[in-house]
Amino acid sequence: MVSRVSIPPLEDVKKIRRQLGLTQAQVAKLAGVSQSLIAKIENGRTEPSYLHVKRIFEALDRETRKVRPELTLGEVCSRRLVTATRTEKISDAVGLMRRHQISQLPIFEGEVQVGSLTERTISHELAIERPPEALARLRVSDILAEPFPQLDERTPLHAAAALLQTESAVLVTKNGRPLGIITKADLLKAVTRPGL
Repeated sequence: MVSRVSIPPLEDVKKIRRQLGLTQAQVAKLAGVSQSLIAKIENGRTEPSYLHVKRIFEALDRETRKVRPELTLGEVCSRRLVTATRTEKISDAVGLMRRHQISQLPIFEGEVQVGSLTERTISHELAIERPPEALARLRVSDILAEPFPQLDERTPLHAAAALLQTESAVLVTKNGRPLGIITKADLLKAVTRPGL
């Protein structure tokens, strides 16, 4: 049984093919289908099988990446890595987040990420009826959450985008050392980059 993933609308075949400057015959060869199938799809005269459509879009995607390689995390991440330590007071860590207008902090010991502090963690503590003044006096270690996932700077952007569906941030590394951080806000900036 074939696992079905979301694919673009069939009308996109012609549009993408033309953007890439490919003929119907070239797309057919790349996808391992007949040229007449490509023509029928573009003219709306057939209901092709899921497998054929998947192969066509995979071929178009491969060609698109040759022309316009996918951005890497190193190209998109914020190099301004604001961090805190486990021994800092929550009030100081939150002050840091407010000053830098960020919603999360990786927590480090030296160059090793040992946890994280996020708006979500703080709001959870307040939701369980911990008074704000009591929370402010705690140390970061008292409410430390799991460390953010880490990916190398050469990792394609889509890998971080998938993680950011459930994570607040992804730490970006270079040769195993912290380089920067990527959040959903960085994904939005990537979409508006000049030249895209």
